[in-house]
Amino acid sequence: MAALAIGSNARGSIVYEYVTSQSSYSGQVGQPVTVPIYLDEILTSGSSSLIAADGGLQGAGFSVTQTTTGAGAAAITSAAGSVTTNGSSFSGGSSTSKASNTGSHVQEADLASLSASSGPTPNGSGLIQIGSVTVTPTATGSDSFVLANYLYPSTTGGFTATFGTGPGGSTANGYFDLDENNTGTYAYTGAAANPQTFTVTVAAVPEPASLSLLALGGIGLLGSRRRRKA
Repeated sequence: MAALAIGSNARGSIVYEYVTSQSSYSGQVGQPVTVPIYLDEILTSGSSSLIAADGGLQGAGFSVTQTTTGAGAAAITSAAGSVTTNGSSFSGGSSTSKASNTGSHVQEADLASLSASSGPTPNGSGLIQIGSVTVTPTATGSDSFVLANYLYPSTTGGFTATFGTGPGGSTANGYFDLDENNTGTYAYTGAAANPQTFTVTVAAVPEPASLSLLALGGIGLLGSRRRRKA
């Protein structure tokens, strides 16, 4: 993925993406499938973490939108932030689901505690878990979902920012918005510009009657083999 062009005196580029743990998930009808959501900070050309240097994340938000409805007709049944779970949680903070959330589009936002001076930073793989979304299939088939920034489908602004006032940030607001394509000493591509897609697939399961026929056929085949041996 191409990053923004930078001058010879600038530091290496940084790319931000919202990602899931994998690109596809499988499930069963009526059984919830929980998909973890991460912010991924990709460092290139010798660059160092802007999030860590800026005191960690002050807040983070994401959206998940169902883009294709297959025979699976999977519905988004819940969204959760990362306030009390995993090592990258916003300890002591809060998580808010947007009031307009539906079964096909949800938005979730995390915010560090008002008294906090720092927030979660990327792990060794550059990831910070910022929440999860749960999808519950209602029939067999496959459905696609787009993971993007909090203000989806807008490509600017958002709810993912650091504590510090990094290059391109606002001193008045006291944070550096990672959803915008700010430029400065650090050249990077904001996460809002990099939506990701994941799918949830449910395979058809034989009905009980079909399973009984398969079992009887297997028994008959076994008996036939025994008779041939005799």
